Amino acid sequence: MNFLSRKPLIFLIIFCIAAAIRLPRLSSRPMHTDEAVHGIKLGQMLQGNYQYNPEEYHGPALNIFTIPAALLTGQQSLVQITESTLRLIPVIFSLLTLCLIFGLSRELGFGPVCMAGLLFSISPAFVYYSRYYIQETLLVCFSLGMLFSAVHFIRRPSVLSSALLGLFLGLMQATKETWILSFFALLLALLLLNNDRSFIKFIRIRHLIAAVTMLVVTSLILNSVFFTDLRGFPESWLSLMNYARRAGGDGHNFPWFFYFHRLLFFRGNSGSVFSEILIFILALAGIMIQFRRPSAFQPALRLVFWYTLILTLIYVVIPYKTPWLVLNFWIGWIILAGSGAYALIRNIRESPYKLPVILMLAAGYIHLSGQSAMAIGRYDTHPDNPWVYAHPDRSILQLENLIRQIPQTDSEGNPVVIEVIYPGHEYWPLPWMLRDVPRISWTDHVDFSVSHPEVILIAPDLEHILAESIYTVQPRLYRPLFSHPVPLRPGALLQGFATLDIWEAVNE
Repeated sequence: MNFLSRKPLIFLIIFCIAAAIRLPRLSSRPMHTDEAVHGIKLGQMLQGNYQYNPEEYHGPALNIFTIPAALLTGQQSLVQITESTLRLIPVIFSLLTLCLIFGLSRELGFGPVCMAGLLFSISPAFVYYSRYYIQETLLVCFSLGMLFSAVHFIRRPSVLSSALLGLFLGLMQATKETWILSFFALLLALLLLNNDRSFIKFIRIRHLIAAVTMLVVTSLILNSVFFTDLRGFPESWLSLMNYARRAGGDGHNFPWFFYFHRLLFFRGNSGSVFSEILIFILALAGIMIQFRRPSAFQPALRLVFWYTLILTLIYVVIPYKTPWLVLNFWIGWIILAGSGAYALIRNIRESPYKLPVILMLAAGYIHLSGQSAMAIGRYDTHPDNPWVYAHPDRSILQLENLIRQIPQTDSEGNPVVIEVIYPGHEYWPLPWMLRDVPRISWTDHVDFSVSHPEVILIAPDLEHILAESIYTVQPRLYRPLFSHPVPLRPGALLQGFATLDIWEAVNE
């Protein structure tokens, strides 16, 4: 069997490795706040009352691509949707990203993309967030598609490759507002790559028309949710100004080394260590080898290098940082690392150090695989995992079980009303977890002038206001449901109170 005939088999093996790591036990971890929000937005879309919000929640692409999976599994309403169905979508797009990496084999070489594909398959950051119902995995997939299209356009300018570029840009724009950062990095990388303007002279008006047309049409269709919310299209573009203001931090401002701390060496309180430094070292090795031999540093790899470097600097400089944003530039480092790993093996082909180097690489790949297994297993909600961020631990499942024990009617047969009160509506992910619980309301302030709930779940900071309302507006005896406030997630606690008969029913 020659090397060419082995290519499909090698790709299939790597694809199966990526799928085997990502697919098991998708519902084992409690939903993160952001996942819960997007799950509720999907329910709104299924009910036909979705509207784009330029201030929050990002674009509708994630929900739109989830609908076919939900309908195919018979999940036609919010109550029926499961965590596994939601998280299957980022898994699918993660696997599509792997396919796009192999799509660069003509430009980068099959050996380098094999090494990169395997690194991508076992990278703890990518494995962990490919099982997260947020936009980032989709954005990375589409941004790599953008890079893929640009590479093919450089090799052979055509209307097809420019239209494909516009399609991926439209998909990015309808996914998340930070798409503009990746696009800017690509434009700047192209300018650096073509300082003699040899590339620009091949661009024709028809290429620009094809790209812009596909961008606008794709954005219009998705942001309007197939023309059911036409207001979403212009607002999705105007939202760039809102998100530019939030780049200053907006409660998530961290120092410049935030991402590298998590990527290169993260030591938890339990002594566990997470590190993807192998990828970084291999990428640097590949860059050094290629720069020492400029003739081998093909345009596609140079474009990936400049794009990755620029995008990394952008995300480092911006004060607003959350761990999943790292995926946007880490994908470039993985591609560069694949090139470095292959160049390293090729350059020591006749060296006596060949076997030790191969064994060290194999050990590094196994180490990354082990970390990925830890990240989605034992440490899937643990703060010692560098990719766990403001995540509820499993104690929230005990809170859910207790709430489900509350009877639907009181001792007189009247419906039991549950009211959840939290400033800023920060009671997530409870709305998702309790989406099937009847007669439950959600608010950010205490107001008993209208409602008379039998069960109250409230932020501890509002307990004094609650006490005043109970004894002045609605005299009634309540007893604590919990001996002490229980955590929703790090930094967010919840206390519960119930009328005497409900308290007795729960504690009998």
